[in-house]
Amino acid sequence: MTFELTGLAPGPASVQPPNAHYLGLDPAIGAAPLDAVALHPGPHLAGGEGLLPVVRMTAAIGAALAALPGVQAVCWHAARSWVGAPYFVHAIEEWLGGGAFPALGLTSLVRGDDGSFTSEGLALLIGQEVRVEPGTARKSARRQGDGGGNAGAGGSAGGEAASARLALRAIHSLVLSGAIHIPTRLTGPEGEQLAAEPSADLRLVRVRREE
Repeated sequence: MTFELTGLAPGPASVQPPNAHYLGLDPAIGAAPLDAVALHPGPHLAGGEGLLPVVRMTAAIGAALAALPGVQAVCWHAARSWVGAPYFVHAIEEWLGGGAFPALGLTSLVRGDDGSFTSEGLALLIGQEVRVEPGTARKSARRQGDGGGNAGAGGSAGGEAASARLALRAIHSLVLSGAIHIPTRLTGPEGEQLAAEPSADLRLVRVRREE
């Protein structure tokens, strides 16, 4: 595989990529005067940017560059994420060493007003995004509460965190297995069974906790 690196001096810097999600960074960095360089798969890989071996190699090279002095952030375009350089290096090294897919960084989670969590950037790898349906957070909050009634504000926050963890686990599972085209089951972070069903256009996988 060959890759292209653009934006280095003495030439002009690359255009700053979109910055919708921040991890390990102060969002104010998005307005800072930064010089961007861009890493791209070579022309012979055109159309294969989302293949897992290509993504792994892109991430590996990005982590090596992120470890250089002066690098502040790594920007993953598909997820519109800006990730602090130390976090990115650690997450990618863990993944390449056999750990979990770095869902926070190579994808992002968008919280809906209805309490859902939807991935952004997973489609690069499998052609689908994941959505944890609303209601999962409330169910989780009740289970973590003191009597199954009103879990309170703390329980609600815990339920949302649980839904986010479910989304991250679903992302990891789908990166390993690939897109799904029929209803199936996934396993959650605590061994719980999750129902996963593709949308009619196959662009979205809806995930909920099985009763």
